[in-house]
Amino acid sequence: MKITLDRTEGTPNTPENINTNNNLNRLLNALNFRTVNNLQTLFNKAGLRPVPDLRQYIIVKLINTVKSLNQPITMAEVKSILAEKVHISKSQLQDILNAVVRSGCLLDDNGQAVFSFTAPFSKFISYDPLVIESKCIESYVRAVLLVNPTYF
Repeated sequence: MKITLDRTEGTPNTPENINTNNNLNRLLNALNFRTVNNLQTLFNKAGLRPVPDLRQYIIVKLINTVKSLNQPITMAEVKSILAEKVHISKSQLQDILNAVVRSGCLLDDNGQAVFSFTAPFSKFISYDPLVIESKCIESYVRAVLLVNPTYF
C-alpha cells in the first residue's frame, strides 16, 4: 500500500484519514447547506428574496413604467400596474420591489430618498437597470449584516 502525505495537512492519506476527511467534508457540506437555508429564511422573513432570474427584468419594467407616467406615484400604485404587465407571482414581485425601495433608489421631487411603499416618488437615483440592481444587492447584504454583523 502506497501512503502519500496530504500537502495541506501534513498527514498520511491512510484509509482512516481518508474516512475522517470524508466525514469532515460531509460536515462542512451540511454546515454550508444550513447556512444557505438560514439565508433563505432570513430573506423570506425580511421580504427580500433575491429572485435573481427575474430581478433585472422587473427593474427594467419598473423603470419604463415610471418613465411613462411623468408624475409622482407610490410604489404601491406601481406594483398594481406591474402586476398586470408581468406574469410572476405577487410575492416575487413584492420581494423585488421591497429591495428597490429599501435600497434608496427612489427619489421624491426634492431629490430625497423614499423608503416607503406609500410615499410618492418621481424618479430613480439612476435609470440604468444595472445601477438599480447593484443597489438591490447591497440591500440583501445589509439585511444579512443586521442579523450577523460578522457574517462576511
